[in-house]
Amino acid sequence: MRKTIVNNYKDILKSKNTIFTIIVVAGFGLLAGLVIHQERVQAERGNIALIKQQQNQQDVEHVKNAIKDFNIDSETIIDDWKKIQELKPTTDEGKKTLADFLTSTANKVTNHYSEKALKLDINDSDSQFQDKQKLEAAITSLQKILGIITNINSANGQTSIEEKTKPIQELISKFKKQVETLTKKEEQKETETTSSVQGVEVNNSEDRNYTPTYTESSGSINNSQAPAVEHYSSDSASNAGNQAADSSGSQAESNSHSD
Repeated sequence: MRKTIVNNYKDILKSKNTIFTIIVVAGFGLLAGLVIHQERVQAERGNIALIKQQQNQQDVEHVKNAIKDFNIDSETIIDDWKKIQELKPTTDEGKKTLADFLTSTANKVTNHYSEKALKLDINDSDSQFQDKQKLEAAITSLQKILGIITNINSANGQTSIEEKTKPIQELISKFKKQVETLTKKEEQKETETTSSVQGVEVNNSEDRNYTPTYTESSGSINNSQAPAVEHYSSDSASNAGNQAADSSGSQAESNSHSD
């Protein structure tokens, strides 16, 4: 009986050892599996991070290549700006690079062209302020500058744009008002010149009308005198004829008495 108990105890110990061994082996296996899984996860994360980094670099490079040749003094600045605005970066770094460029460059362009606009100002006492062509040329340049600033700041609020363009708009209004004043002066001068020319033409016309009248009067006098002369000549001839007839008659009567 006692021997049986001892044998059973040994069997139990053997069973416990076996279970322990199994647990240990299973534990090591699970640990190894966890380690391997963790490594795989880290590897995948590393790959994802690497891929993301590469995408960021590509996006940033794409944006930089698009903006590197941008020239604020270019004649095609508005079209160039719109092309840059149409860029569609897909990564955070690319989006940030584009946004930073648009903000900083918009301020540079606004300041640059605002200074150019103010340099076009002309004092009221300046002789050029009386030059209509120069004022019209200045208005054209200012309107072009106004269009550039408005387009560059199109992403900003309307209030912000109005604040930035207000000095330029005031300058344009000033020049337009002066051009209108000069235009009225020109029209008034043309009217006075036309009136003066018409007055001279009227005087000349009166002079021309007066001369033919005098000629016709002279002609009338001459014509009226001519018939008088002719009438006188006719009367003289008639009287001479009558006298001759009377003489012949008298002579005939004398001869008759003599016989």
